[in-house]
Amino acid sequence: MRLYSEYFFGILLILVGVLLIVRHVFNIHIPLLRILFGLFFLYIGFSIIFGGFTGFSTRNDNNMVFSSGIIKINRSANDEYNLIFSNGELDFTDIAPGEDPGRIKINVIFSSGTIRLNPKTPAVVKINSAFANASTPDNTNISFGSHVYSTKAAASGVKSLEIDANAVFSSLKFK
Repeated sequence: MRLYSEYFFGILLILVGVLLIVRHVFNIHIPLLRILFGLFFLYIGFSIIFGGFTGFSTRNDNNMVFSSGIIKINRSANDEYNLIFSNGELDFTDIAPGEDPGRIKINVIFSSGTIRLNPKTPAVVKINSAFANASTPDNTNISFGSHVYSTKAAASGVKSLEIDANAVFSSLKFK
């Protein structure tokens, strides 16, 4: 939404010019600073609502902050993934069952997160939830406390991918 920002700041500069002319030509006192301050907050609010403000959003291979999207994970490694004030999906379906398992930590804070697991990959998921709704494929819902979920492939006794998932004031869904 770069176009939105260009229009906003262009209109803002024109409005400042008109207000300065009115103030000096017609000797009408207009609280220019207060108006600019209010318009700036309106701009930030509308930009966040309509998704055009990217000044605070961050998205990289491991983190989503004030963002949304999908992070595809194709390797099992000792990594940490964070969803903060976001709506995101972590897709672990590309991890092959024979790969060396690792330990992965997932933090979902004030967000809505979906975790996709490959049912053929042995995985053990330790879920910690506080003021959140975490649901697993075995129809378990956790709002407070802990739960351990294992995929069917993990029951065979092989080394499993270990996932520590923490959900705080969030919605976390495993599929």
